[in-house]
Amino acid sequence: MFLLYGDDNKRYDKIRTVPIVEDYFEKGKENTFLKNNTISVVPVICFESTFDSLVSENTKKGGDYIVVSTNDAGFRKTIIPYLHAAYSVFRAVENNRYLIRAAQGGISFIIDNHGNIIKRKDLFETGFLLGKARKIDSLSFFTKYRFLIIVFYFLMFFLSLGLSRFKKRN
Repeated sequence: MFLLYGDDNKRYDKIRTVPIVEDYFEKGKENTFLKNNTISVVPVICFESTFDSLVSENTKKGGDYIVVSTNDAGFRKTIIPYLHAAYSVFRAVENNRYLIRAAQGGISFIIDNHGNIIKRKDLFETGFLLGKARKIDSLSFFTKYRFLIIVFYFLMFFLSLGLSRFKKRN
């Protein structure tokens, strides 16, 4: 993914590739956001949208908008493009950021930080989207404390396992 701005061009290479299918691609080495004097973008390429950590890290570093670029055309009219698009909704809400999703043959949309779809193009619908994405400075609770939330979930899981075993013994 590229961010072109005058002579100051930035590039992001996909870090997480689809297992088996994309093993022949050379992976990117740095999880970073694309920034110039005007805009700061959290780049997400295809399969990476399923990894909340990649998006959260870049948002925390200073990413203002999330941009997902993908090609869901190979999945045709199955449920997979809809499931793949749903991950983008989670990423927008989790990180309190507007998200722009451009999908060749898939579902493209502009979504606000609350998960509301502002503009949308459905499967294999041609055209372009024109809408506004607002810059939001504050980080979400999830973005700030993601690690603690995950630790809390694991503690609750193991606590519930322990309680269920305790009840079985009594």
